[in-house]
Amino acid sequence: MILRKKLIAGNWKMNKTPADGVALAKELVAAAGKQADVEVVVCPPFTALDGVGKALEGSLLKLGAQNMHFEASGAFTGEISGGMLRDAGATDVIIGGPNYQLAYLDLPTDPKTKLPPAELKLHVNLEALLRL
Repeated sequence: MILRKKLIAGNWKMNKTPADGVALAKELVAAAGKQADVEVVVCPPFTALDGVGKALEGSLLKLGAQNMHFEASGAFTGEISGGMLRDAGATDVIIGGPNYQLAYLDLPTDPKTKLPPAELKLHVNLEALLRL
């Protein structure tokens, strides 16, 4: 049996400006130190990805995104693709979740149909964090 490392993912939702996010990321890096028995992913708002990613450099903490569109590009106002997230430094992305589906009528309700995790890893090298 393969034991998987425990994962803690912090979804910042619609909180923190880019500057506030960088400050919090620096605090998290200092608090986590070199502790490696738990995988830690921070998922700031899209506007803070770049700065938070830079603040996490050299640490064991990973940068995640809060959502992504299943298309690689197109006329999808306000959306972001997996490739864009990867270029911004994200290694993980949260997919699905009841609050997002209710607020934006994001159907179908099964997040695995949005983009299969294996395909996500293959095409844009992001790990999927499925919210059920």
